[in-house]
Amino acid sequence: MDERILLPDLQNEEGMNKIIDDFLIEHERNGFPKVVIEMSDIVHRLMVEVVFEHAESPIEIIFLNSLTLHFLTQAPLGLFIKGPVDDFVGYANQCYEIWDMLNHIHSDLTKETGTSPELSDFLSIIQNLAYTAGQEDILGDAYFFAYLMYMDINFVCLVMQSGFPSIRIDNKAIRTDMALFSPKNKSLRVVVECDGYNFHSDKDTFRRDRIRDRKLKQLGFDTLRFSGTEIYNNPVKSSHGSTTFNRDGLENLKKAGTLAQSGCEKRKPETNEPAGSILP
Repeated sequence: MDERILLPDLQNEEGMNKIIDDFLIEHERNGFPKVVIEMSDIVHRLMVEVVFEHAESPIEIIFLNSLTLHFLTQAPLGLFIKGPVDDFVGYANQCYEIWDMLNHIHSDLTKETGTSPELSDFLSIIQNLAYTAGQEDILGDAYFFAYLMYMDINFVCLVMQSGFPSIRIDNKAIRTDMALFSPKNKSLRVVVECDGYNFHSDKDTFRRDRIRDRKLKQLGFDTLRFSGTEIYNNPVKSSHGSTTFNRDGLENLKKAGTLAQSGCEKRKPETNEPAGSILP
């Protein structure tokens, strides 16, 4: 099928929500757990809102919505898209700390009681600790991570318009189109740029782009660049390419988010994952 048939819906919020409806109905028929269907409904509609609010070009909208649908079909809770962040590295580090905190608290509670706490009890404890420490601002991410932790789901966070204040070119901090990381796998660091010809064809922009890529690499980030023509002509292939570009980081990332056999009432013990892999 010509992928360009999808373009009208990929560029239209109403069309995207209709596609989400269709896929959720199909997932329900296929026996997906109710909690996953409900969370997917909330998360994917929120991501669509974020994309249309913050995307800075049509090709970004097409790319991100195609990626959203790719995960919806393969791993419904494997991707979360967040709006602009001024300091991407600082935000990612905060998410790493939240994830580690959740695991430590869960481990301590399990040792004390001899059994994994119910999710509702665990969320109440997290809320009380956050309010006591004056860290209410982390609760949104903490709740979401806790749900995914209890369901034993691997996932990736994508931040739109990600700022890197430590990288300056021509005395100006850089901002990337998007950057991806995973709280469960600190080795996953990827920047994606959607390069429209009109804004990336002159020599000076070409120079700055290469300097950006080298400086990002020094921070441990691989950069993937997709041209506007690639995205328009092959939206699914381009977005899929952002999740399968190498074996150690993103190959088969579509499998991230595979459901655990059990529900989310009890959580399995955390297992050590091999470096460079976020496969379930």
